[in-house]
Amino acid sequence: EGINCQDGKHILIAENPEEFHNAVAKCLNSREFNDTLGENARLLIEEDHDNKKIIEKLLGFYRKIL
Repeated sequence: EGINCQDGKHILIAENPEEFHNAVAKCLNSREFNDTLGENARLLIEEDHDNKKIIEKLLGFYRKIL
């Protein structure tokens, strides 16, 4: 929680053993799915969790309140 991600787009979430099995099977059966999932995850981290971008947002916040 707290990370702006979507199940099936950026990550795979499994709530029980059957869902976990299905997620692993999907990864094993589709190289294209794996590549897309990995690329989406990388882009999400670069856009939302890059240290330089976070610092810029924090500095902007500080400037507003000072």
